Amino acid sequence: MTQVPPHDVLFSADQIAQKVRELGARIAADHAGQPIHLVGVLKGSLPFLADLARAIDSPLLTFDFLSVRRKPGAAPELLFDLDSSVEGKDVVLVEDLVGEGRTLDYVQKLLSVRQPRRLQVCSLLRRSPNVELAYCGWDLAQGGFLVGYGLDLEEQWRHLPFIGMLHEAP
Repeated sequence: MTQVPPHDVLFSADQIAQKVRELGARIAADHAGQPIHLVGVLKGSLPFLADLARAIDSPLLTFDFLSVRRKPGAAPELLFDLDSSVEGKDVVLVEDLVGEGRTLDYVQKLLSVRQPRRLQVCSLLRRSPNVELAYCGWDLAQGGFLVGYGLDLEEQWRHLPFIGMLHEAP
């Protein structure tokens, strides 16, 4: 088994679980009695969306996924689309980490033209306070490369139950 590169644990599995419960409770309260449709941006949002869906106390919860490629210096590109319509739905777009917001802006525009009743964003992590989110777990003041809980280094380390910051950026 390959070792995780040298890192510091930024958020433990217990801290993440607590934050996800808090976010789930807020989303459930804000949408009380209304259907909620979660849309995850793959691949990074998968662990977060799965835990968040279980933390939202609502019998009216559905979810779907889309995938977007983000290459440095290039515009985001849709790799695959949703299976279901978002028209007329209360949509909560679920992201693992929002940086400058370029990909988020692309996905919000993509979904907005499909006429959801309401479109909000929930991200576990946010690097820029200038990016507006309805629900945010943590704001990160420092930079650094993160792995774990959906975040990867060359498609590895997404499965880690914690979020770690690598000592050296790749």
